[in-house]
Amino acid sequence: MKLKIVFIIATAFLLNSCGDKKSGDGIYFNDYEVLGNWTENHPKLKYGLGKSGLYCGFTDSTVEYTETLRLRIGDVKVEHPKFITATAWVMSNDINSKSQLVISVDSIGKNIAWSANQSEKVIKSPGKWYQIKCTLPLPKQINPDSKVNLFGWANSKERVYYDDMMLVVE
Repeated sequence: MKLKIVFIIATAFLLNSCGDKKSGDGIYFNDYEVLGNWTENHPKLKYGLGKSGLYCGFTDSTVEYTETLRLRIGDVKVEHPKFITATAWVMSNDINSKSQLVISVDSIGKNIAWSANQSEKVIKSPGKWYQIKCTLPLPKQINPDSKVNLFGWANSKERVYYDDMMLVVE
């Protein structure tokens, strides 16, 4: 009986330690599936084309910005954050389409820092998903009410899809 209890406790501990690394501990994730109950006609989402689920965001001539993943610095579970690294998956049917993954930090109504990476640098074949990444060093003194924003921003008319957006705060 004691051996059975020890086995159950050890199994529970192991399962708990193998948890999803997509949220908490400085990692913030959104795959467009958990933002709410979308309709197929949501103006900034595409149904049935997501990399990891049914939905993905996009930019094109009519949608300049994807839905934004927002984070308040004061809510980050990392003491004295120094960097934010953003990743997302991008895809386009035109390898020359231009969009950029953007991290921006706003404080007291104005932008204090931002970084971006162009999608055409990573998209090598039409219709395939590629990971895009950018890193932003944070100011040494940052207001806890500052907001971090992660989004895709259109630079051309051609459509670029975004999915599985993630912020890692270190």
